[in-house]
Amino acid sequence: MDANVLVSLADLFAKNHTEYAVQPISSTTLANFRERPVVLIGAYDNKWTLLLLKDQRFRFAPKPAREIDDGMNPSVFWARYNSQPYKNQDDYAVVARFHDKLTNSLVVVIAGIGKNGTEAAAQFVTSSRYLDMLDGRAKDWASKNLEIVLKTTVVDGKTGAPSIVAIQIW
Repeated sequence: MDANVLVSLADLFAKNHTEYAVQPISSTTLANFRERPVVLIGAYDNKWTLLLLKDQRFRFAPKPAREIDDGMNPSVFWARYNSQPYKNQDDYAVVARFHDKLTNSLVVVIAGIGKNGTEAAAQFVTSSRYLDMLDGRAKDWASKNLEIVLKTTVVDGKTGAPSIVAIQIW
């Protein structure tokens, strides 16, 4: 996980006077998720993200694939390709907020296919500018479950601005 993502989220929580605890994936159990809402950072390096998104519309394909699949449209996916240089190709991410049946609590996911996607997802959720962009695309999202697929262009390994490519609200 990128430390910049964690710092961005910690700053957001501090501004909103929200208590939080950071816990490594290796010591996190299912019981932890039932105690309080959880924010999951990262995809392929976070088994909980993969598990809790598996029944959602937008989910990460199992390894070795590096893609986000659309469960409602199996022919639609967003991918990074190993045959292309990592530092100069688009990356994709999922931002999700939903009440999970397995944990019976609120789950927030901020996860990219690669580190740039995760970084773009963190930019998206911590910036009012990007949340205003969501307001323009989806009304009344603030109190509902949602999943968003984001795209970011990566140039020389640096993360570009996130843009919305797909939304599911329920």
